[in-house]
Amino acid sequence: MKKNIVQPSRIKIEVTERLLIENSEIVTKFMDEASSSGIGFALDDFGVGYSNVEALLNLPFDAIKIDKGLVWTTKGNTQKETFLKALTYGFHALNRHVVAEGIETKDQLDFIVECGCDLIQGYYFAKPLLENECLDFLCGENK
Repeated sequence: MKKNIVQPSRIKIEVTERLLIENSEIVTKFMDEASSSGIGFALDDFGVGYSNVEALLNLPFDAIKIDKGLVWTTKGNTQKETFLKALTYGFHALNRHVVAEGIETKDQLDFIVECGCDLIQGYYFAKPLLENECLDFLCGENK
């Protein structure tokens, strides 16, 4: 970090549920040490594994990324919609940002905004891009 003069607060590391479950002691120690220097963490793919509520409460996650599978199967099911909204509210109560992954349609976007998600990822906005394509996309230089 010092070599490249990157502010630790600009670094965000995504941790999957699987990694957390399989290596909880190592991951917990690393997260505690890194977060004390300002590095942020996001729990990736929430909803596909066996989420540990204690880990969500005790580890320094800045964000929880709701897996696309959970997003895709929720819309149209009243109970699941209610649960996802409550889940988002609960993460906000823990001062966590909520990121919805896998948004591909306007209908999904509208629903996830209604749920209160803070950030949204998905092909609805753009597919993965090469560096120069990304810069063109972000700067509005469509060719």
